[in-house]
Amino acid sequence: MKIDLRVLYCSNTKRSDTSVGEFAKKATKSKLYSDKLKQAIISKYHLNTFLLSGLSSSAAIVPLVQIMGFDCHLCVLRQVEDFYILEAVDSIAFPTTHKSIKDSGIERLMECLEKAKSLCLSLKKAIKENSLSKSVRKMENILTQKEEKERCAVRAMIWPSQEEDEKKNEDEDEDEDEDACEEDGDEIDKEKDDD
Repeated sequence: MKIDLRVLYCSNTKRSDTSVGEFAKKATKSKLYSDKLKQAIISKYHLNTFLLSGLSSSAAIVPLVQIMGFDCHLCVLRQVEDFYILEAVDSIAFPTTHKSIKDSGIERLMECLEKAKSLCLSLKKAIKENSLSKSVRKMENILTQKEEKERCAVRAMIWPSQEEDEKKNEDEDEDEDEDACEEDGDEIDKEKDDD
């Protein structure tokens, strides 16, 4: 039995997570969507934390990298008004043949990874600028006797493992097969009764 447990702890520290990545050996439909869901939920948590700390919504853009087999997808999660938007930024297949390498496959891969890096660095810069502006206001807050409350949150997320999901799908398929067999048996009984 496998359990995918993620504990996220966010405190007023100098380091913060600026991106989420998921890796898989091969692409399957269930793995693709379950990993995308995990990334979106975790990124939404980070995005909310950044917005609560005073970061502007235009600067709070969380990149997500998903690699399955030889495919890489780069997306960003942002908040526009009251909506969260998951936007595809780039998609690249790793160059695996001589032809794909000659057709600038490595350069396109490096460009995709460079986009991910620049998104993380711009978010990190915005976080740093936001914390500097807070430290400037601390003196004013002390003089007016206002204290900022430290934000601290601990959240845990548990998903069923892929093996459990596959077993559940196999059980559902077996149930459907049994139902189909029972229906076939009912039809044969009706034909006998008609004779």
